[in-house]
Amino acid sequence: MMHVRLLVLLNLAGPAAWAEGGPLVLTDLAGAYAPGSLPQGGDWLALHCGPAGCELRPASLQLSRKTVLHLDEFRVPLEIPRVKGSPLALLHGLALSPGPVTRWHGAGKDVDRATDQLRRLGRWTLPGDARQLALSWVRLPDQGGFRYHLGDGTTRQFLFATAFEGHYGGDTTPRVQWVGDLDGDGRADLLISLPDDNCGFDDRLYLSSVARPGQLVGLAARFAGRYPACGC
Repeated sequence: MMHVRLLVLLNLAGPAAWAEGGPLVLTDLAGAYAPGSLPQGGDWLALHCGPAGCELRPASLQLSRKTVLHLDEFRVPLEIPRVKGSPLALLHGLALSPGPVTRWHGAGKDVDRATDQLRRLGRWTLPGDARQLALSWVRLPDQGGFRYHLGDGTTRQFLFATAFEGHYGGDTTPRVQWVGDLDGDGRADLLISLPDDNCGFDDRLYLSSVARPGQLVGLAARFAGRYPACGC
């Protein structure tokens, strides 16, 4: 019985599912993560947004450590990110320049409205970009889930798929956290979080500057995994 419980613990506390050394985007700065999930060194950028607009600033990430009791038997180690201010997101491993950036959508009621429109109508038009981009979904038969696409009327790019509902019946509609121009090419970049009601997280940054032929955006950074202390 002990080896089974140990396996459960390892699964709970394992590192986030991202390519080691690859670009990373993090939106949940209040989260507690498995040790080794977040690189402490290297160049971090913080996306700060306020009434005057948005800006990318160099950031210094510190990781505080603690353990929590899980299943009344195991101590689960955790790392908690600490950074100056209250940025909307942290970025690591991306060739972006600090400074002001254009924002067309993001934070608060903007995010809620976009999510609600996607859920009810199956389509949300991105503001700002002259190409009139729209994020939309197609429902697969037999509760097979949803396929999300980004289109401009000519090009239709598949972005990702989600389940029909969460593990506990929760909503799987993605949250468009921010839309603007991070890379300075005048085209829309998207910061999206995919919900998971089973202790998971999945943050994705799509940049227009890394799009391949036939694409509108390319997946530039991602941070996905499970909160190890969820349910403690």
